[in-house]
Order: sequence, then structure tokens, then C-alpha cells
Amino acid sequence: MTMTPAQTWLTRICRPLADVWSDWAEGRERVTQGWLGSAVECLEQEQYQPGWRKVRLPDQKGYEGWMQAEDLSLIQFLRHEPLLETLREPWVVIVEPVVKLRQSGCAHCHLPDSESGLSLAEGELWLPMGARFPLLERRGGEVALRLPGGSLSDGALCWAPEDAVRLCQDQCNRQQAEEALHLAAKFSGRPYLWGGMGWPGIDCSGLVFIAFWTLGFGLPRDAQDQWAATAAIAEGDACPGDLIFFSSHPPQLDHVGMVAGERRFLHASGSLGGVCYSEWRESRWRDTLAGFRRVLR
Repeated sequence: MTMTPAQTWLTRICRPLADVWSDWAEGRERVTQGWLGSAVECLEQEQYQPGWRKVRLPDQKGYEGWMQAEDLSLIQFLRHEPLLETLREPWVVIVEPVVKLRQSGCAHCHLPDSESGLSLAEGELWLPMGARFPLLERRGGEVALRLPGGSLSDGALCWAPEDAVRLCQDQCNRQQAEEALHLAAKFSGRPYLWGGMGWPGIDCSGLVFIAFWTLGFGLPRDAQDQWAATAAIAEGDACPGDLIFFSSHPPQLDHVGMVAGERRFLHASGSLGGVCYSEWRESRWRDTLAGFRRVLR
């Protein structure tokens, strides 16, 4: 369906991970990724580009970019209707980096093996940590989820292990912060990918975002904004799950990780090849250390 520049549409992402780009033209860079089922608002465009949509991601604090139209599933026209009214449903969130399941009746939900790095049987799908879906039923250690289709009530039914999901919540305390660290640690050893938000690859602020988002706390997507949205703490007060920031060119922040205890932190590092632990007392980190912050309500 063609969207005219004067129209705004609410859509949902119809593949496990979908790239969001800085622009539609050559030379663009990936700025983030969105998960299967996530709401996307297609914005007005000054110039219509076939096959591309200018978008805003409500789940990522209104992050904007460009997505390929084939990654989106049309839901409804939104000229005057509030966007969030369609999003306030009790859903469950995926809490494992990769959950494999079988699904039917949703031909759009796919990701080639070459992109995911996973071995998938025909008709099999993988879901990424952080993705949210309506919970329809619990049965025999499994949960029935509805994947996105043409509308919020018209999608494919799939079954996932019950221990791979949790009910969506809206809180964050010290215990939750430590649990966020535990979730982030499940990505240990995964490769670094600029703008990445999942198992195939992930960046530093994406790792932090996913860990807290999965527990119900929506931080901004980028490190600079994550700093602004959190509270300053002294190094001596830093606990597991607190954030640690670095700056090679102050005042611009260019790296973030999660305190893991004993002067170690977990982070997704491009120079180190992926998600790993480092010690902030090492000179390469101590020289660029910008400070410690705490995620608070």
C-alpha cells in the first residue's frame, strides 16, 4: 500500500530484528534496530521514497530513522487517534537472547539464517530478547503468543517456553538493576554491531537499553541520553547493575557499560570484538572514565 506524504500510519515490525537507518540513501548507517511486534509510527515525508518509510519508535523514546517498508506490517491509519491507546495491553516480554519456536499463518515473520547466524528449520522462527507479545494462554510449560499480522487482533499464533517470557512490568529498584546485569550477561561473547539490538550483534547502549527495557524500564537508546536520564553516584557507591560511562572527547560520551562488581564492568566493545568484561582501573578505561550513574524511578 502506498502512503502519501500527508498521512501517518501505525505499523508493527514483522521480522525478528529490523534495521533502522539514518537515511534511505547510499552511505546511510544503522542507528538502531527494532524487534518483531514493536510499534512503529510512520511519519510524514517531504518526498516519498518507494520501499522506504520514515519512522518513529515509541518503545525507544521516540527514536527516529528510516526503515524498509517490507519490514513493516500495516495496522491502522492514525491521523487523530492517540498512538499509545493501542499499546496499553498486558503483554509478556522475551527474556532470553534467542527463543526458537514454530509458528504458522504469518508469512512475513522470517529472518534468513545468513542474517541471524542461527540454524532454523522450515517454519521455525526466532524471537529476540525485549520483544513483547500478547499472552493468550498458558499450557504445559508453554505460553501461546500472538505475532503481528494485519492488525493487533489478526496475527499468527505461536508457542514459546514459559520460562523464556515474563509478564511486562513497570518498575526498577536495586534488585531489578542486578537482574538487568544478569540479562545483559546472557549476551556475553556476542559480536559488536553498531546500532545492533540483538543476538546477531549489539552495541554498548543497545545492551544497556535491552537489559532495562526487558524489566520494564525504558531508558533512552543512546549513551549520551542514558547519562542524562540517570542519577550521578560516586565510584565507591557503584553497585552491580549501575552504569559506567566513558568519554574520549569530553563532553561527548561515547561508551557505556554496566557495573559488575570488583571494579569490573560488562559492555559491548567494538575494539574488543563484542560483549565482554573489563576492569575500569585499566589505563585505557581509567583515562576516559566519565562517571557512574544509577537507573532510578
